[in-house]
Amino acid sequence: MRIKLPKPASRLRLEYLFDRFNHFARSDDPELHHNALTTLFELGDISARGDIKSLLLKELERQKFALNQLKHAKEVDQEKLASTMMELEHASAQVNASVIKPNALIGENEWLNAIRTRLHTPGGTSPIDLPGFYAWRHSPASSRRELLQKFIYPMLQETSSLKK
Repeated sequence: MRIKLPKPASRLRLEYLFDRFNHFARSDDPELHHNALTTLFELGDISARGDIKSLLLKELERQKFALNQLKHAKEVDQEKLASTMMELEHASAQVNASVIKPNALIGENEWLNAIRTRLHTPGGTSPIDLPGFYAWRHSPASSRRELLQKFIYPMLQETSSLKK
């Protein structure tokens, strides 16, 4: 089930970046996997903002309030409504309990930090400057995709309450 939320700017940015990341990561092309890493850094930046958690909680509360208004509507499947309300409660509890910084893995990973630092230097991700990155780009697509998924996973956990 996908919960429809209004689209404040932060939510639009997150959705846009996740869609971009997924588009790039699905490919077998090393250039697109390079773009996926760049998008991962952007996701890390936006998810590090302190207001994202409160934004998620407010949106979930708004959805619970809206659905609560349907409790006595005869045309609404009450079992489905109760199930959806439970999902929202669970999502709120997950967001509220989260203490993990979704981008912590990026900040703690020396390899990612080296890439991030060199991205804004013209030619900074060349094989001369980042031989490990060059080797990764020439590894099998499945290995690259697996690593991308490992890096995006903490951010997906944090925002999973938005997309069910």
